[in-house]
Amino acid sequence: MLTRKRAAKRLAKRLRQLRESKGLSQEELAYEARLGRSYYWRVEQGLINVTLETLVRLCNVLKAEIVDLFKES
Repeated sequence: MLTRKRAAKRLAKRLRQLRESKGLSQEELAYEARLGRSYYWRVEQGLINVTLETLVRLCNVLKAEIVDLFKES
């Protein structure tokens, strides 16, 4: 069963993979997505829920589709 916590951890892992594949630091990605660095750190740790708007911003910087955030690597 997929729980909110498990989904957040999965999303966090995938964001980290995509960010690293683009050669971006957390700070660079956060800046480009107009997010605070500490906020993005919490996202990448799976500690908080993110809004659709935040996911869209991250996808735009990563040049990814939202569905890519939920694909297994």
